[in-house]
Amino acid sequence: MKFLLIDKKNVSWFISLIFVVEIFFLYSSSSAVASSACPLGTSLSVVAHQDDDLLFINPDIQHDISAGKCVVTIFLTAGDANQGSAYWLSRESGSKAAYAKMSTVPNQWEQTNGSTFATFTLTQNPLISLVFMRLPDGNTNGGGFSNNNFESLQKLWLGNISVIHAVDDTASFTKQDIINTLANLLQKYQPSQIRIQNYQDTYNSSVDHSDHYSAAYLVFEAHTLYTSPHILTGYYDYQISLLPSNVTGTDLINKEDAFLAYAQYDPLVCNSPAACANTSYGSWLSRQYKIEPTPTPTPVAGGAELLTSSSWTLAGNNGSAEKNLGIPANSLSGMASASITFNLHGSTFGKGDDEASIVFVQNNDWYGANVVLYGQNGKDGLQIISIPLADFHKIGNASIKLDTTKSVSDLHARFWRASSFSVDVTSVQLTGTGTTTPDPIPVPIPTPTPVAGGAELLTSSSWTLAGNNGSAEKNLGIPANSLSGMASASITFNLHGSTFGKGDDEASIVFVQNNDWYGANVVLYGQNGKDGLQIISIPLADFHKIGNASIKLDTTKSVSDLHARFWRANAFTVDITSVTLN
Repeated sequence: MKFLLIDKKNVSWFISLIFVVEIFFLYSSSSAVASSACPLGTSLSVVAHQDDDLLFINPDIQHDISAGKCVVTIFLTAGDANQGSAYWLSRESGSKAAYAKMSTVPNQWEQTNGSTFATFTLTQNPLISLVFMRLPDGNTNGGGFSNNNFESLQKLWLGNISVIHAVDDTASFTKQDIINTLANLLQKYQPSQIRIQNYQDTYNSSVDHSDHYSAAYLVFEAHTLYTSPHILTGYYDYQISLLPSNVTGTDLINKEDAFLAYAQYDPLVCNSPAACANTSYGSWLSRQYKIEPTPTPTPVAGGAELLTSSSWTLAGNNGSAEKNLGIPANSLSGMASASITFNLHGSTFGKGDDEASIVFVQNNDWYGANVVLYGQNGKDGLQIISIPLADFHKIGNASIKLDTTKSVSDLHARFWRASSFSVDVTSVQLTGTGTTTPDPIPVPIPTPTPVAGGAELLTSSSWTLAGNNGSAEKNLGIPANSLSGMASASITFNLHGSTFGKGDDEASIVFVQNNDWYGANVVLYGQNGKDGLQIISIPLADFHKIGNASIKLDTTKSVSDLHARFWRANAFTVDITSVTLN
């Protein structure tokens, strides 16, 4: 083992060799073998830290174990918190104790030889495996710690560093290395259920830990490379403490017991029911909230994947990039929506008809929909959105709609940006009434915590706006300097299933400045028609004078009021529970 003493700068080739060999062995694992060893299926969880699975995913892991399924949990970071190896190794021992407790067998484990990662199987229940990748803890804000040269998964994800090193110096990874490694672990274990942390929201250290976001983003990318049928389920983390308790009875007892078995090995957490009672840990243990599951994209009865030969990459610089594909004339027959998988690679696009649009060509006219109105503008990572075909309209004339009863000739994509960009469109799938994709499950989304330097504007009570074939409005006087030093507005609201237009004053939050209204329409940033709480963040730079998008809100000047205006031709009720400036 003399080579382990060589400085890692001189053995990058050796680490790369280990990585390649590991991938070879992962691919060589037969899915048939995995299936036969796990006749009831496999559930695989990937989390950032050694207690995340116990606090935020359980009791679902306990249910999988009790059902006799194969259960695999992968821990991306060492959870070292800038401590030495004694601490993070003890946390690994805590994880083993928790899974032995959930399995009701002795805490005895066997380590798998020849693996790049520390991998352990429970001796008296070999259906249970734990994998420790031992990457650095990135700190809550993603800045990393001094023990690991301030490396973090957030910095890797955002491209601020190109390589991250395991805390035990056994391996180093690029961002793509981690994604590929996770994809290969999925291939090896063949899970039908993948459980991860919050892949839906963007980094916000005032709400959640940077590692939680990063781990979820990386696994989400990996799951798109894993082709076996599976369901991906995400779980909210720290913010669930703000929601009602919903884990009770036997589930609560088992969840507490598993965590307390872990806690005996982690001196930085509470380790008894009394010690946990009035802490965040006590709140997390009595709660679990899921993000709606994402199934493997599968062509449905009567539907079709249109990009059958290859995905599209559109790259440009101060101009447009376009792709075109001839499609069957009857492609839209019986279809209700288009499911689109794409990656903006961090670029932001305008919301005009032809700035980031998927287009169907009908009678030589373009009928398009802008993808950033349905997804996360500027996100670096794959997104899956569903656009009703009823939303596709003639470019330049929103009143003329795509007619799904008539023939089409082409599928087209057009992206335009004033600076360089690259966009991948990997799937355009038409779905009809026979879709196998589950209906979205309305999931409460936590109320955000006001961040340092910001303020909750609805300090006295939330707003309920109700109307029928007309508008409903609310107004509140606010301090004149409310916008000083602020960059965005975080808004929590519930449309209760109603859909609204995308005009300046149809579903808008408004700041009143010099008696003029400066608004932003919330449905451009959230899910139009959703029944359930949503949290969105709108840059203050997006607020503009109603009716004139070129005149922007000036955050250096005073404001007088916060206003909300919603208009709909039919009955509606909207709740706005929080407007927080950040």
